[in-house]
Amino acid sequence: PAFHAVSALGCPFTCHFCESGIERVRLFSQEMLDEDLTTIADVHSTIGHENKGLMFFDDVGLMSPAQVSRLSRQVSKAGFDTWRAFTHAYLLVKHKDSLLDPFVETGGKRVGIGLETGSQRSLDLINKRNGKHQSVREHYDAVVIANKLGVAVDAFTMIYPWEDEQDLFETRKLIEFIAANPVNGRDERGRPLKNHVDSTIMSPYQGTKFFDMIELGALP
Repeated sequence: PAFHAVSALGCPFTCHFCESGIERVRLFSQEMLDEDLTTIADVHSTIGHENKGLMFFDDVGLMSPAQVSRLSRQVSKAGFDTWRAFTHAYLLVKHKDSLLDPFVETGGKRVGIGLETGSQRSLDLINKRNGKHQSVREHYDAVVIANKLGVAVDAFTMIYPWEDEQDLFETRKLIEFIAANPVNGRDERGRPLKNHVDSTIMSPYQGTKFFDMIELGALP
């Protein structure tokens, strides 16, 4: 069983489909987070949970090696056995084990990653890296890096209104790769970890860049 927590609001990235893409990151104080985690751990104990799990719902919970090390210490100090958070493919490829080692050492088993699409055309349109180029190859590489380090990936992909059969074919290839790639780790019960993919259709939420672009007829 796992309870939810948040250590920051906003996101350092500016994806055009996301409301958080227009918000700067605001970290909660370490004192406030320590208090939250202690309270959550106490609830686990009160209701008799043998293992204490935690899920961070920050848009990007694993942002940098220094931030992950700090968060990992707080999670461990509060007595959690396992935890989960979201990160970004670019950050995994950039930092590799320096991003994930503190997470794994304190019970981290799974990361959520918005891999969005296997189509380079769609990836360019959604502005996944603040106007800088991001390659679909990095999405494959991020999965491999996490899996080799013993972390399973919960990936999120979407279908976009401009996509054709080739775009969908490329995303299907990515999904099949994620689902088939082996994870070098086991869960709390000793079972082999497996990746998971959640796919949906992009909804243009009001306040996002895509909503404005659709209103103006500026999408392909």
